[in-house]
Amino acid sequence: MVYFPDNYFEKEIRNGFEVSSMMKRAWAGQIEVLSVIREICERHNILWFADYGTLLGAVRHKGFIPWDDDVDIVMLYEDYQKFLKIANSKLDKKFYIATPEKSDVYSQLFTKVMAKSTVFGESYFAYSKGHPNGIFVDIFPLYPTDNIYKHQKRQNITAKICKSMLYIKSNYFFNQTGMRLLYFYLRRFAYFFIPRKFIIKKFKKSALKYNNHQSDYAMALTGLGSDTVDRSLFKKEWFESLIDIDFEGHKFYAFSDYDTYLKHLFSDYMKLPPKEERHPHHYVNKFEVKNYNEH
Repeated sequence: MVYFPDNYFEKEIRNGFEVSSMMKRAWAGQIEVLSVIREICERHNILWFADYGTLLGAVRHKGFIPWDDDVDIVMLYEDYQKFLKIANSKLDKKFYIATPEKSDVYSQLFTKVMAKSTVFGESYFAYSKGHPNGIFVDIFPLYPTDNIYKHQKRQNITAKICKSMLYIKSNYFFNQTGMRLLYFYLRRFAYFFIPRKFIIKKFKKSALKYNNHQSDYAMALTGLGSDTVDRSLFKKEWFESLIDIDFEGHKFYAFSDYDTYLKHLFSDYMKLPPKEERHPHHYVNKFEVKNYNEH
């Protein structure tokens, strides 16, 4: 059980943004899910570290970005596979591991570890009945890649195509209307006869093409940084020195040269975005949290 002081759950203004008591409970739930992941990783010598908005929040805010609403961590592919193998048998039954192989409506090519006693309903999934929707921690694998740019780009493009196809097959869309919604349904019809298993197999074949190659890089093919090759690349030397970093009064792992990485991903990362861009990113339309308001 992770400890939080009583006043942690009070409504609070951070950087001009109001963080509700309910969001604080969601944050606490996510930290508790991560604590379970961390326990498994430490017991079995699995490397993980905070990434994307979670790492940015840790550095810039000593915790969550006030308008953020999830936790992101990454693992090298071999550690990711090891974690899934162990967690599927050892993880407490209060939690659920969502992967594309386990659900016909799960829309992602990475893993979410979810708390079953919670509901975190994203409006993306309004038409995806049965989609897993508990409070979650995202786990992104970093895939092996080559040192040659054109090979990296081919991997990146294949991943983007497969992600897009899986989104459509899973009814994953962003409150689209009008012509954009029509385009979504046209694509859904076009992909109707393409099995999910084929899409996942195609993605994995490309993602693991350089599994036995010697390379200076690993590649994020499923997360925030995967929109371009440059943003998706991780130098393997970044993983050689890890540090503890403060996060909402707890400790997360990060690689010591986080400054280079965050500049690589966000440029001037200590600068706050304009006020109109300070909003949650998951468009939550149903939010129920149980068991995380008393610690």
